[in-house]
Amino acid sequence: MEVRNEDGTDWTQFSSQSIIALMEWIGGDGHSVIGAGNIDDRKVRELGFTSKEWMIFGSKAELFKSNLKSAKGTIFDKDGNPINVRGWYTLTLQWQIANDIGADTDEASEKNGRGFQAQCLKKAIDKRIFEIVNMVKNSETGDVPHAAVILPIKTILGKEVMA
Repeated sequence: MEVRNEDGTDWTQFSSQSIIALMEWIGGDGHSVIGAGNIDDRKVRELGFTSKEWMIFGSKAELFKSNLKSAKGTIFDKDGNPINVRGWYTLTLQWQIANDIGADTDEASEKNGRGFQAQCLKKAIDKRIFEIVNMVKNSETGDVPHAAVILPIKTILGKEVMA
């Protein structure tokens, strides 16, 4: 499955550190919408987003409208009231990240359930991040410089946009 960003931004503009933190926070969940109101300055710092990354991430928020005809398509607040919410659908985020950084999505494409897809995507993203970070490993010492996890991925790959 190919899920691309219509706004021209891509996840290679983010650091490995930020993507790993976001994936840990999502936790392999393919069902949820993260409401923009649930991310405050503290959460932005926890995720390690730079101000540029946060600006890009924030611009990706979409409006999700509850489908009041079906409980499955309705978004509820913590008190059980149906609501519309501006935010991010976790499975879409994971597909976008995986596609943008060049993760192998074959296994996820073969899965039918959103949860199974999300778990496969998290595993593929983690593996690809590990590969990217290790591209700059010191061949003599085996050490990975700190810059490998804080630089934008596109800087490490030496490409502005991945094919």
